[in-house]
Amino acid sequence: MKATWAPGDTGVVFFGLDEADTPRLGRIYCNNRRGAVYYYELATAKLTKLSDDAIAAENISFSPNGKTLVWFQRPADGPHQAVLELIAIEWNGSEKSEKGNRRVVVPIVKEQRSPEEFQGLCFTQHTVKTVLEGPLKLKVPSN
Repeated sequence: MKATWAPGDTGVVFFGLDEADTPRLGRIYCNNRRGAVYYYELATAKLTKLSDDAIAAENISFSPNGKTLVWFQRPADGPHQAVLELIAIEWNGSEKSEKGNRRVVVPIVKEQRSPEEFQGLCFTQHTVKTVLEGPLKLKVPSN
């Protein structure tokens, strides 16, 4: 995972590992390490936590107009490549963009009610682009 510059290059948003978690293989090989999403403001050297603790976050990015920060997260206690939820924060800079205005855009689907319903967000292996897949467990009849 890489850090993301904030609008106007005022700081950096990144996922930081929990210091109590002692990774042997590192984040690149284990994407469910415990941590949080942070904003580091360059002018003041202030570090602000934007997420809850004990999450695993991926693909932090800003909307093209710079007004919304989004990322995918899940509890850091599950299997690799587990289902994710989409989180958004209306971005006003570090002081006004803390946890208070965070919202879940797409929640984790914990139990499927029917095969036709949305299954949740999952990542596939990627290199250059992020690809989301949503398996629906539907049968397509062939003639």
